[in-house]
Amino acid sequence: MEHTLKKVDDTTVELTVSLGLADLTKAVHEAEQELAHEARMDGFRPGKVPQSVLRKNIDEKKLREEALNHAVQSSLAAVITKEKLDILEQDDFAVKENTKESFVYEVKLILSPQITLGSYKGLEISKKQVAVKEDEIRKVIDDLAAMRAIVADAARPAETGDQVEVDFAISVDGKPLEGGTSENHPLVIGDKRFIPGFEEKLVGMSLNEERDFAINVPRDYYQKTIAGKIISAHVTMKKVQSRTVPIIDDAFAQTIGKFTALKDLEKNIADGLTMEKEGKELERVRVELLQTIADASTVTVPAVLIDRQTDSMVNGFDEELHEKGMELALYLAHIGKTQDQLRSDWRPQAEKQVRMLLVVNAIAKAERIVVGEKDVQEELERQLDRFIAANPEGGTEALAKLDTDRIKGSIYAALLNQKIFAFLESHTKFVASA
Repeated sequence: MEHTLKKVDDTTVELTVSLGLADLTKAVHEAEQELAHEARMDGFRPGKVPQSVLRKNIDEKKLREEALNHAVQSSLAAVITKEKLDILEQDDFAVKENTKESFVYEVKLILSPQITLGSYKGLEISKKQVAVKEDEIRKVIDDLAAMRAIVADAARPAETGDQVEVDFAISVDGKPLEGGTSENHPLVIGDKRFIPGFEEKLVGMSLNEERDFAINVPRDYYQKTIAGKIISAHVTMKKVQSRTVPIIDDAFAQTIGKFTALKDLEKNIADGLTMEKEGKELERVRVELLQTIADASTVTVPAVLIDRQTDSMVNGFDEELHEKGMELALYLAHIGKTQDQLRSDWRPQAEKQVRMLLVVNAIAKAERIVVGEKDVQEELERQLDRFIAANPEGGTEALAKLDTDRIKGSIYAALLNQKIFAFLESHTKFVASA
């Protein structure tokens, strides 16, 4: 085996490995042993199939793939050990030559950046006192009541509070607005979930009535393509329905769950809101704590990690939009930006997140914070038990298809984070603030 290393930048090296016939022969032998151990054939006990028999029955392509996988993994590990490389991850793997007597591959290795940690013990961080207001509880209850409103077709013009469906076409500067048309679009007049001023223009419209109107869109409206402009709308009323919201009392509370009185529902909501606020405050505190440490530390962040985090942020946002029935391209058109511009806007935040992650890992290494295999396995078993309980029909069969190695990796990361934050929080002074 031969290898060369070429420095790309301060955090990346390009490795080229050349494997000869002897290396490949050894890899084939190792692959045969592994396949023989896993093989199941009539007349032989599991894992006891002789290699001579195995060779006659094995798929040569599969053997080659297994052998090359062994060769790459073992050679890569050997180089990393010999060169004493502290690898963060691999990138851009490429096969350059693949014959019976030679196999050459290239791979970029992202090196763990040199990190000089700032002070992370004895820091003072503000922590807000969590409180739930009466109007917050009332809003949740009002929303629950609205969800249980009785809807009925109304033989009258639309009023505030009605549930309606409309066809509309919006234009700006005399041209159709991209994404500005819809059919049978549902709205509740007065919910203020559409373009400001649009819902109010629907009041008084009868079934099948058409109406044209103009709206002055506020300058601070999130859709930059129409913010501060006058838009024209052509609307057809397709459905008018009245909504009768139930009276909020003890009887209403009993329809929500196992509550005997309204006060019990209010307490349950208050507890839930408190827990939600405490969770958000804990997240804010942890981000502030990590940001404080990261700001005091010296970290060279690999560009490839920033790119990947930016990708992750954009892809996650795209998924959120899909869940709401919207396309990323349409959203970008509404705010007047391209995806490249969005990535550019988000890149600084992505760099901050990667920087904090690297700092967290450096603290774990410095303080020798680790997670035991036993803890990971126990949590895995708990999660699998919950999975089966939640899927009584076919849960066992579905369990066999789960990627447990991936799940264990996620569990390890989560448990490690818990231990790191437990350590940091035990060495941090939290100052109460309003």
